[in-house]
Amino acid sequence: MRLNRKAVTDLPIKLLVISILLSVSLPILAGAVDSSERNMDVSLMEDEAARIGNAVAAAYYTSYGGERYIEVDIPDGCSIVLGGEGDDAYAMHMMVGGEIAGIRWMENPLLPFYETVTVSGHGTLSVSADDGGIRVAAA
Repeated sequence: MRLNRKAVTDLPIKLLVISILLSVSLPILAGAVDSSERNMDVSLMEDEAARIGNAVAAAYYTSYGGERYIEVDIPDGCSIVLGGEGDDAYAMHMMVGGEIAGIRWMENPLLPFYETVTVSGHGTLSVSADDGGIRVAAA
């Protein structure tokens, strides 16, 4: 590469164009990374909610009033709220950063949660079900 007067004057222009392109594309890339992390957290919570639902069905159908234990692992900054008031008593709300990211409804068996329980982090849950509803507690 020969350095002449034209090359020396073109260099700042090339650097300016590169810095503009970087400043425009970095926020887009950062947003894409944040979105993919959120989607992965929601997917993991959906899997955990499905496992809780399966434990409820197993406790209800295999032995009336039976109890099942399930180990859950919820991503950091996320939680699953089981139950609530009214129709929410039949739902599992997946929360990311305090916002609802998804809802899974209890369908089979169609039972409400006796009380509202928030599940987060890593731990073991005790799940039992009878004709009146579902009980979930830390084991």
